[in-house]
Amino acid sequence: MALHEPLSASGQSRLTVANRRARGVTAGAILLLAMAVRVIYACALPLNGDEGHHIREARRISLQADDFYLPLDSPVSNHPLGVLYLTAAANWAGGGSLLAVRLAFVLLSLAGLVGLYFLADSLFGPRAALVALAIAAVDRHLVASAAVFLESPAVVSLAPWAILLMRRCVLRGAATDWLLLGFVFGLGYWISTVFLVLLLPFGLYVLLSGRLLKVLKSPRMFAGLALMLLLMSPPLVVDLTTGGPNYERNVGKVGEIGLSPRGLLLYLGDLMICFKDPFWIVENIGVRMYGPTYLPCNWVMGLVYLGLAAASLRFWRDERVRLLLLVMAGVMIPVTLLDARELWNEFTWASSTLFAAIPLSAMMIERMGSDRRGRVATWCILGYAVGSTFLFLAGPKWGYFCPDWQRTYVGRHAAVHLRWNWNREEYPKHEMSRELRSLAREVLNHHPDCTVAWFFLEQHARSAAEKQEAFKRVLELDPDNRLMLEFRASDLKALRNWPAAKELLDRLVARGDASARVSTMLSEVECRLGNYAAAVAQARRAAAMKPEESEPYRALYLAYDGLGERAEAEAALNLYLARFMEGPAAARLDLAEEFFNQGRTDKGREFLESAVDAGLKRADDHMAAGVLYLAWLKEVDRAIEQIRTAVELSPMDPDAHFNLGYVLEAGGDDLEAIDCYRSALRLSPALGKAHARLGLLLVRHGRAEEAKEHLETAERLGVAIPSPDEGPGEKEHPAEPGP
Repeated sequence: MALHEPLSASGQSRLTVANRRARGVTAGAILLLAMAVRVIYACALPLNGDEGHHIREARRISLQADDFYLPLDSPVSNHPLGVLYLTAAANWAGGGSLLAVRLAFVLLSLAGLVGLYFLADSLFGPRAALVALAIAAVDRHLVASAAVFLESPAVVSLAPWAILLMRRCVLRGAATDWLLLGFVFGLGYWISTVFLVLLLPFGLYVLLSGRLLKVLKSPRMFAGLALMLLLMSPPLVVDLTTGGPNYERNVGKVGEIGLSPRGLLLYLGDLMICFKDPFWIVENIGVRMYGPTYLPCNWVMGLVYLGLAAASLRFWRDERVRLLLLVMAGVMIPVTLLDARELWNEFTWASSTLFAAIPLSAMMIERMGSDRRGRVATWCILGYAVGSTFLFLAGPKWGYFCPDWQRTYVGRHAAVHLRWNWNREEYPKHEMSRELRSLAREVLNHHPDCTVAWFFLEQHARSAAEKQEAFKRVLELDPDNRLMLEFRASDLKALRNWPAAKELLDRLVARGDASARVSTMLSEVECRLGNYAAAVAQARRAAAMKPEESEPYRALYLAYDGLGERAEAEAALNLYLARFMEGPAAARLDLAEEFFNQGRTDKGREFLESAVDAGLKRADDHMAAGVLYLAWLKEVDRAIEQIRTAVELSPMDPDAHFNLGYVLEAGGDDLEAIDCYRSALRLSPALGKAHARLGLLLVRHGRAEEAKEHLETAERLGVAIPSPDEGPGEKEHPAEPGP
């Protein structure tokens, strides 16, 4: 079939002016629909963790001479800074509105849809282009990712333009085509280095087209390559001059070769998750499967894409079809093979394949429309695509949209937990726990034998009695539930019952359940029992299983420190600091608490001071630092300073107000402490510890009637009332961040 002939049965190569106008109006209407559904989704979308980092950094950027700040690297994400600069520009233009930032990225996604339209039009004609645009306008994955200001969703908008220019460069070879292609790849690198994976299918396309020598001899190709390298050079030079964190991250991914289902998860995620045991999901994916900003395609549409792409294989000899199939294969293969340890939610690496799968599907759908059955099938596909997306927008926008209710529940639980992980300042932990308890009880009302619901209820129980009841119920339903035994061992560890925790962990190991988590906990327990050599062995085993995680290296550091092997301890400490998700300062704070709990006050002070000097960023970290200053060092002024900062960063967190009241009371400022306890109770009326301390302070100040009400409420909530003469810090510590 000749290159200029569309696969369309219509055979029309020229359009009348009226046809062009009608096509333009239709395409414009589809783009308006696409924008509408994306804006609707953006309005209800919470920040995720990476977005939170981007918006905080973006709001710090300033070009004013007296307050100049323009970062050249990102120690948190190790990505080039294209998305950060786009976020900063949108934040400035929108007057600091988060919705304005999201709308800017929605417009970027619409530019990707325009590119898809031109790509499909140049390949298969105007009708296929309209079909492709209609499908992409309501595709669930593209809708959910459009408003997200992260690297993968942003860079995917460049994919259709890159594919279009690849073909034009090979077939026409015009200087403007090569320069534009170099510009697109250079710009893509500024957003995410993952974009360069499209060079692999481009190289294969050139090779299979028989034009390799012509391309290699073309000075225009070298001009485009030079432009690409020129655009890439600033982030590349900065990365290499700062120790190469982005380079090392990508080399690490290449080094971890294996098999991963991430590519298929983009298309069939909701279906594939139904075949996994709920406890496997909890353990292996936990709170990071996918949430409001990580949603795959609707699995029915995913099957349609893959099925029609497979059907298009019979047109392999046509270079247009071959180009799109090479894009799909050239991206799916690396995504499947590289960084096999990465979690399932990283299917966004394969998102650019949609801009090959959708045009192929549109071409096949248009061909099906040549007879009555085909037209019925075409309208069914388009109707399902639109209907399923509108049903999705009308319902909950989180969890696993899977036919199985139990996996759907696990997904909803994960999404609620993610919301707290991403935005702890605006969504405190006690609110998350309350919502998760309510969700678990809702499930248990309909499914009283749901083990995973009892398991989650145990994790977020309000009282020891409720926790014990849920624990017993899990083991009644599933006596060998490994996760429950692991968490029970963790509870025993928290209670410092080291022999009982070791007994339970040894039992798990004897049964062949020595996961990285079990080995890490066993290493920590062996340390507390003085068995440092055994602790090193367990920590090494955990690090071999999960080299990308921080906890095994924390255990390894503590074990080597106990043995007195300073060089090995220092190496393990550096690995721990580099991998700790919240940053090195928070990691040092964590170790400070560990050494205080061991009774090594000087070592604890050393790590606490270094954590504060390094710059704590989160409210929880400042609160934890204040707790340590008061509880272990009795430095009230330093404690007040840290917890005041926590309140400023997280004014809606009742624990922050309670802890500030607590340390102010310890410093003798009863009146401000009373105000803080009242603030905590306004935010959380059921906060029993605030009722108790407020009641005691009111007794001390002669306000017996009001005090009685608060003390009775505290008793009703199950909080033990300290002696009226007992000041804060004598027999109790301020609350740790949490419920």
